[in-house]
Amino acid sequence: MEDMLVTLEERFRANLDRVRNVVTLYDRVTGPAPGPPSVQESELLRVAVVFLHAALEDLLRGLAERRLPAASSDVLSQIPFAGGDGRKTTLTLGDLAAYRGQPVEEVISMSVIAYIGRSSYNNPDDIARLLGQIGLTKEARKRLMGARSADLSIIMSRRHQIAHRLDRNETSGRGHHAATSISKTRVAGWIGIVRQFGKEVLDEVRTLPPI
Repeated sequence: MEDMLVTLEERFRANLDRVRNVVTLYDRVTGPAPGPPSVQESELLRVAVVFLHAALEDLLRGLAERRLPAASSDVLSQIPFAGGDGRKTTLTLGDLAAYRGQPVEEVISMSVIAYIGRSSYNNPDDIARLLGQIGLTKEARKRLMGARSADLSIIMSRRHQIAHRLDRNETSGRGHHAATSISKTRVAGWIGIVRQFGKEVLDEVRTLPPI
C-alpha cells in the first residue's frame, strides 16, 4: 500500500504545482502595474481555483479506487453494480451472466471504478463520507474535518460559483464588475489549505491496515 500512497502523494504534489503555475502566469500577466487587476486578468485566478478543486478530487478518487474494493460488505452494498444503470445495487443471475469467468474481485473493482467516475466531492460532507467508506474511523474523520471543514466549504463553494455561474457578480450598478472579485493572496491561502489537508488525509490512510 505504501507504494500506492507514494504515487498518489507525488501526483497530488504535481497537480498542486500546476495550480501554482497558473498563479505564476497571473503574476506575469498583471506585472507591476498599480491598481487592482482587470476581470480578464483575474480569470487566471479563477482557473487556479477550479484546478485546485480538481487536484483534491483526484487525490480522493485515487484513494477510493485503491481502498474501496476491499471495503466492508456494508460499504460495497451502497455501490451500484457496474453493469447496471448507475443506481442499481441489487443483482440477479442475469446481471451476473455477462461476467462469467471473471473473478469476483475484478467485478467489484469494475463497479468501484464506475462508481468513482460518477462521483464528485462538492462539500465537506461528501469528503467525510468517502473517508468513512475507505476505512477511516469516526475519530480520524473528526480530526481531519473538524479543523478544515469551514475552509474547504468556502473553497468548494467558490469553485462551484466559478464553474457553474462563471463567478458572476449579482450586484449591479456603477463600480461593480461583471465577476466577483478574487485575490492572489486568497487563492494562495487556499492552495496551502488543500495541500495541508491532503497531507493529513494521506497520513491518516497510512495508519490503516494494508490491503
